[in-house]
Amino acid sequence: MGVYLLRRIGMLVPVLLGVSLVVFLILYLTPGDPAEIILGVEGSPAELARLRHEMGLDQPFPIQAAGWDVSSVATSAARS
Repeated sequence: MGVYLLRRIGMLVPVLLGVSLVVFLILYLTPGDPAEIILGVEGSPAELARLRHEMGLDQPFPIQAAGWDVSSVATSAARS
């Protein structure tokens, strides 16, 4: 029974990472710039650049995906 539980828990980690990656891809591929949506049409180019930097949108895709996974885990742990 203990071996079965360890194996199932071990299989849970890649499944959760895969689901997290799929959700991130869906959000990443949606049209529109999140910074422009947040600031609206009043946002200046400097404000847009600052917000993109704060949100990590100026980072390459792998860095954004890794940050998504880390922040998901940290947020989940903080809520429990």
